[in-house]
Amino acid sequence: MRQILLLRCHLSLTHSDDGHTWHHPDRNLVDWILDGTGQQSAMPAYRGKLTEAEIRAVVAYIKTFWSEELLNRQLDATAAYEEQIRERGTPGP
Repeated sequence: MRQILLLRCHLSLTHSDDGHTWHHPDRNLVDWILDGTGQQSAMPAYRGKLTEAEIRAVVAYIKTFWSEELLNRQLDATAAYEEQIRERGTPGP
């Protein structure tokens, strides 16, 4: 529970419709929660600190900040990304 509370401090306007988080497929969001973003960000890694179920719950919570339109766009992008991985065997362009 402590980790969930710590993660909540990272939730900000960047996760709203005005932010950028919704542009990314679920797999990226999960990976960034597990391993941090690796960018110029204070987002720490939570691998070994959160269970898979807790990470999925965090992603679901982030999605509550999005409008229905953007949620649907993100869900479509996630489905397309996963299909690409099934076809190619690897993510990427």
